[in-house]
Amino acid sequence: MRLASISCVAVSVLALAVGAGGAAATGPFTGTAGQQTHPYVSPRAGGPHAHFYLHLTLAVAPGHAGVVATDYQLQVKVPPAQPVARCSPRAPAIIDTGIAHQSIRIGLIAPAAGWCRGRYTVTVFLQRGPYCPKPAPGQPPAACPEFATQELGVGSTHFTVTGGH
Repeated sequence: MRLASISCVAVSVLALAVGAGGAAATGPFTGTAGQQTHPYVSPRAGGPHAHFYLHLTLAVAPGHAGVVATDYQLQVKVPPAQPVARCSPRAPAIIDTGIAHQSIRIGLIAPAAGWCRGRYTVTVFLQRGPYCPKPAPGQPPAACPEFATQELGVGSTHFTVTGGH
């Protein structure tokens, strides 16, 4: 999400940390059935140097409309009992362009030494929050809208790495 103001970040973080009724949030909320992206990874299994691809369908168009920015972010979790630093792939790019109901394919980039053995989980998050455009050269920044960013879990899948480390 592109945020040009510290206050936007503070409001977003505070809203996610506090959650409903002042209790600590346990994680992102799950999106509605219509917001689900139905992700899957191909191939489902492979070795340490396999090329894995995430396939998903954009439920809503990413981008911005007025003061609201919408994007999709991906999280790839390392298999349990594996060293996180060595086994973590580079974070996939934020999906901030596209059209509703578009099917897309994203390559998952292996860690430098290859994928570690085990089951990786990929989660797709739909984020909606303030759109804070960058000012034109020589112009002061515009006021950024202050409302909480909403993060919804809109799909999860996995792939398995066999052999290797």
